[in-house]
Amino acid sequence: MGNAAALLDELVPLAATKLLPGSVQAMGGEKALRTSTLTARSPELKDLRRRLQKAVDKLKLYLCNEIVVGLCYDEYGSKLSAATYFQVEKDQPMWQTDPMPTALFQSLFVKLTSIQQKAANVLPGRERVTHLLLIRLTETFVIELQTNQEVWGLVEDEPTSLGSIALQQFILDLEFLSLVAKNGNFLSRTVFQAITEQEERMKDAYMVSGADLDSALPDPEWLLSAVQDNFERLLETWNRQSGGVPYDVTSPTSQSVSSFRSE
Repeated sequence: MGNAAALLDELVPLAATKLLPGSVQAMGGEKALRTSTLTARSPELKDLRRRLQKAVDKLKLYLCNEIVVGLCYDEYGSKLSAATYFQVEKDQPMWQTDPMPTALFQSLFVKLTSIQQKAANVLPGRERVTHLLLIRLTETFVIELQTNQEVWGLVEDEPTSLGSIALQQFILDLEFLSLVAKNGNFLSRTVFQAITEQEERMKDAYMVSGADLDSALPDPEWLLSAVQDNFERLLETWNRQSGGVPYDVTSPTSQSVSSFRSE
């Protein structure tokens, strides 16, 4: 991905100044700058950049799809399922005393953190490449969640199976993802809007059974604290296991989810 982006952003314009008709080599000063600028605006270079951009976008989409499929599915089936949330309701009646994101969202955290940290080492100076890849990856994941019938088919067909703990677990998962993306500075408006819409969709499904939504929703301060605590705990575990450079979770990018929503 880094090589493809470098080809698009740097190597093609450089080669064009030498190969395209009208380019002038071995020139200095202002005349060379004007010639390079004109060459960069040539129809041939614009067409080449457009075709290369499509190829880079296809490669990025392919990588993101492969990562998301690897996260969400294994030989036993889908890890993205309403059954996960129904099971929390049955198995963890004391869930609120030590809430954690589900295993899938923890795996997603590890993947996003690993990509961001490792890319800083192998792609120095190309932060934009990593940034755009992480944005696309989170968008691909939330799109998979939006359209996944193993989640929404079961929830909307069996709304009475959705208890208050299952609802809170789902909201915590999405708020956790939102905070991870925001701390990494790759929370796009597309992801933020999708998270908001899916939380509202789950709330609507919960109310179908006639249950009282207000009493089931987590306290905002409790939720924010739980999300932040889990982020710091999982990040500490990741740093310890990978030997990575710790994030500064008190940095300006480590703002709360609620502060983003007030912007």
